[in-house]
Amino acid sequence: MKNEITETSNKSNSKILKKEIYFKEMKGVMMVKKYFLWDTNSSTEDYPKFVFYKIDYSPSRGDKLQRDIKVSNNQSQIEKIFSDQIETDIKKGWELVSN
Repeated sequence: MKNEITETSNKSNSKILKKEIYFKEMKGVMMVKKYFLWDTNSSTEDYPKFVFYKIDYSPSRGDKLQRDIKVSNNQSQIEKIFSDQIETDIKKGWELVSN
């Protein structure tokens, strides 16, 4: 049996920097896209400093729930990823419901 050593992390909680939620109704079907950007408050090389996470739900699609995650240690880079993804994904008909 393998013995594992567990280390306790003393880092503070992650903080959401940006959040945008969009919806679109088409032919009676509600589609939802959620975008999150957070600071992990990590000060070690073991974890990324920033995380971008996207959830795309469409009940009429074969793969109903699609997710994407990107990480970076550079805040400018991850903010550009966030804004570029929204610019690419959000076209006519999508409505911002929360930010």
